[in-house]
Amino acid sequence: MLTIKSCDTLFHTQRLLLDELDRPIAKLRSKNMTAHARWNVFEGDSEDNSDMIFSATTKHMIQNYTHVNVSLANKMSRSDDCDFQMKGSWSNRDCTIYKGDSSTTVIAKMQQIQSPEKFMLTINPNVDYAFVVALIPIVDAMKSHGAMKVVAAHVAAHAALGVVETALECIADVILSS
Repeated sequence: MLTIKSCDTLFHTQRLLLDELDRPIAKLRSKNMTAHARWNVFEGDSEDNSDMIFSATTKHMIQNYTHVNVSLANKMSRSDDCDFQMKGSWSNRDCTIYKGDSSTTVIAKMQQIQSPEKFMLTINPNVDYAFVVALIPIVDAMKSHGAMKVVAAHVAAHAALGVVETALECIADVILSS
């Protein structure tokens, strides 16, 4: 089980991805009050650039269609290339994560199962599910358009027929809106 914990500061919106023993797996971090939507993900609870794992960006802050580009830290020098993409409708919780720039190699798929707060995330074999789960609060924060949200996501994973299906239940409370 993985948990997402909010740990915002005055200048940064931050989330910690924790394992079942509350040990930090990754820190998800974005600067507040910037014109672009860029999230950097670091190993453990580090903020050091040498510990960066990947960066997630969107070209347009306000868009109905979700399109997030993910670049691994070792390839961030080439801004046109991305290693993964997340595309779809965030409001309907209908998004697909692809490997590379194309829309052909699917690594994970998110589908709404009841309400927007409950959805199923199917992650293909040999894909790091912590990486995929880390994208969920990033896109949620990008789509919240500045409202401060506390997102608690509990993830239970099990293998079935070669596909890992992870049921996510996200409970989001807006704690401050202006």
